[in-house]
Amino acid sequence: AEFTITVPNFASTMGRRLLVPALFSNPNPFQHARRVHPVYVNYPYRHADEINLTVPDSLQVDTVPEKREHKDGFGAYSLAVTANANRVQIKRALQVTYLWVPPQYYPQLRAFHDKVASNDAEQIVLRTAGGNSAGK
Repeated sequence: AEFTITVPNFASTMGRRLLVPALFSNPNPFQHARRVHPVYVNYPYRHADEINLTVPDSLQVDTVPEKREHKDGFGAYSLAVTANANRVQIKRALQVTYLWVPPQYYPQLRAFHDKVASNDAEQIVLRTAGGNSAGK
């Protein structure tokens, strides 16, 4: 699907900078530290998203998250954010390869999804045009 959206109050303000979430992330579906019963999903799946943001002329891209990749026995995850002038491109892929996970492997499964959730929470930093950037 391809569509255009406008989201009011999308970013958090910090001085002359705006913190923009790279993704509308979902929390880890496995919040609890312990599990008694196996985890079962109906089928393995893959989500691939490409999001293109247009930054207003009054702002400049200051920093974007570093490329992230993770792969283990439960699946694979990648996040790549690139900036070019007033455009930001976000590519994210999540592949879940498990069907049934016994309780003894739940901590590793939960760790995989914790890593996905923390990478999804990465932020893009924008600054007002003409503002000085620390470290640049």
